[in-house]
Amino acid sequence: MTSDAIQPGASSPDDAMSFAAVEAYLCPIDRRITKRGNCAPIRETDEDEILQTEGDITSTLQTFERLTSDPDVRDLLAETCAPGEWWVSVTLAERLCGTELEMVFRQLIETALLSVEGVHDLVIIDPCTWWLTGTRSGEALLRAAGAVVDRFASLAKDLSSGSY
Repeated sequence: MTSDAIQPGASSPDDAMSFAAVEAYLCPIDRRITKRGNCAPIRETDEDEILQTEGDITSTLQTFERLTSDPDVRDLLAETCAPGEWWVSVTLAERLCGTELEMVFRQLIETALLSVEGVHDLVIIDPCTWWLTGTRSGEALLRAAGAVVDRFASLAKDLSSGSY
């Protein structure tokens, strides 16, 4: 199936092949699937929203998601698997991989995360994910990382459009 819409007669997302089709099946038209699989409102303003959800029993204790009007660039995710241990995923980091901005962006994200009260250790797990210990606030982590992401968002768009 090549269409992004659920085809007539499709009874489940298994009948559709694309993410957009699954998203349309699971969420109403004014909502979208977040990184964690939650159905959230589509943001049409520049205001950001940080949602807290309880993680599932097998993987995470808490999840915080920063939802924005530009999810492919500015959305963030913080999850904890144990008290005081967090994984922070930064969507924009993937777009900056291999560019001259990558190292500066990573350093600024590290500085921002380490500036959150209570953070003790920080390790880069992969180009988009940081692991850290010490804080109890996923929201504070997302606000700190979000400030850096917002400064780089327009640059990343310029890079992907070739106008940088």
